[in-house]
Amino acid sequence: MKFKSKIDWWAYPVFASMPLMNIWLIVRFILYGGIVLAVCGVIFLICNIFLVAPIWLNTCYTLEDTKLNIRSGLCINMRIPYSDIKSVKETRDPTASAGLSLDRIEIVFGVGGSILISPQNKQEFLQQLEQRRK
Repeated sequence: MKFKSKIDWWAYPVFASMPLMNIWLIVRFILYGGIVLAVCGVIFLICNIFLVAPIWLNTCYTLEDTKLNIRSGLCINMRIPYSDIKSVKETRDPTASAGLSLDRIEIVFGVGGSILISPQNKQEFLQQLEQRRK
């Protein structure tokens, strides 16, 4: 069962501001800095989009038969066996993590590992996770 990440209102302006600032810099470079700086700005914009878009589009949590699969962007792809999960609790911890909302769940697993996630339907996710952990 797959759950997309919940997205808080504040995430929209944060994620939109990154490429908009890049575009503003490109225009400034074209007007005042020359073509070389403008090309560098375009390259930076493309890199920014390729790093940010996967976070926005692919942050999800999949409850599989024997493990929880957590994906976020290009870097986070975790598979946590249900047997390794030590505790699950609701939190509003603002630490950077695999969630686009502050309405989060902290999952503690293994030896000292933990991750914060923010599924859209948190209560259903918690029920399904609890059933699979048994």
